[in-house]
Amino acid sequence: MVWEAVATLLVGLAKQGKTYLATQLALCLASGRPFLGLHTRQAHVLYMSWEITLAGLYRRMENISLDCDLPAPEKLLREGRLHFYAHRRNESAPRLDLGESADWPRLGQLLTDVKPDVVIIDTLRKACPGISLKDDQEWSRALQNFNAMARQTGISIILIDHGHRARTGETAAAFAMGSQVKGSELLCIVKLERQRREDEPDRWGVEIDSWFDDSGAPLWYERPELEDGVRGCGCVPFEAPRRCRPENRAQRSKWRLGSGCGSPRPPCPRRRSSKRRAASGRS
Repeated sequence: MVWEAVATLLVGLAKQGKTYLATQLALCLASGRPFLGLHTRQAHVLYMSWEITLAGLYRRMENISLDCDLPAPEKLLREGRLHFYAHRRNESAPRLDLGESADWPRLGQLLTDVKPDVVIIDTLRKACPGISLKDDQEWSRALQNFNAMARQTGISIILIDHGHRARTGETAAAFAMGSQVKGSELLCIVKLERQRREDEPDRWGVEIDSWFDDSGAPLWYERPELEDGVRGCGCVPFEAPRRCRPENRAQRSKWRLGSGCGSPRPPCPRRRSSKRRAASGRS
């Protein structure tokens, strides 16, 4: 899901949980814990936020660490594994506009000081406020800068971006809002999509479109269920209720291969007893 020395685009609709997913990914990478069932390698993480304040980001990570049994962000900060840069309402942080060429050396100096292995930028649009949504030339230049920085420093860069509501059924590359060069300039795109279900908690699907390796079926996750029955913060791998799982190996294989992102879960095969068949007049 995250490749070394590569810029990755994480795209999803507004208010769909992109920041929650990215903050838990940061905690898992900084602590070396598994993320949605995937193995991780412990790394130094720099989370750069243009969306929420430093206090809000820290509070969100604390809630995720409690609900998902992850190390507290305070511990990771003390160990130097986790670093924050909050642009919004933080006068101590240098003002960066990555749509301006003059600010790229300042970003390079910040990376030299912190020495991260992974950088998360939340969001791409807020980090480059001077670029119009449909300016192909400027977006191409900015994304090429991110790619060059990732190659030169060996840092994995994760760019969080908003998706277009009218393109939810399209591929991950076409889902990003604004210029289509976002899908063509980057080697890896992760599409996040929420699925609402009647009488059951919502679940989310993560679909990976990469030049290196496609995930095939999406990774499904849901909010953790706490002791009082409410749903907490963070993400845990989705497990279908046992009553709705296919019963034999052939059905299970067909279910996994056929469950595309956003598609409804296949119905549970039900067996009717001989007494019920006799009562209904069927043999």
